[in-house]
Amino acid sequence: MARIGGDFWWAIKDRRGRRTGTVTDRYPQSMWRNLDIKACLLAPGPSGPVATARYEHLREGVQECEARILIEGALTNDEQRKTLGEELATRCQTLLDERQRCLWKARGLSDEEIESAAIKRITNNVERRLARGRGASSGHKWFLSSGWQERTEKLFGVAGEVAAKLSKD
Repeated sequence: MARIGGDFWWAIKDRRGRRTGTVTDRYPQSMWRNLDIKACLLAPGPSGPVATARYEHLREGVQECEARILIEGALTNDEQRKTLGEELATRCQTLLDERQRCLWKARGLSDEEIESAAIKRITNNVERRLARGRGASSGHKWFLSSGWQERTEKLFGVAGEVAAKLSKD
């Protein structure tokens, strides 16, 4: 996926067993120069690499993406949507819509802007504003106290219901 920090460790040993180089020293062709990612996801621990907070955030994000992908896949497949039933499909769509609105709000958009953006299917103007991060600090402050843990719990709960329904077939 990217350099996560493991290639910066002194892992290459010489004939005496001494650590003399990194993975990037062994494979210099893998250096990307201007594309190198300098943020490490691993840090030194007492007996080797340990996960950093960045790594844990990435892991949590990937898990949430996988749950969302499962739900969206079931909603967009006619046969699977029928298997879910209308009540669960409606709850799934409501949950996904709420999470999307929260993402926009966390980027600093107001409720009025979110409603107008939803109606216009996200105009270029709103996308440019999100890309610039206008209002991002206020959005970040909102997000911290917005109940994100409960939203994540609901996401995994609904994804579990979807997986259970689909596995019965």
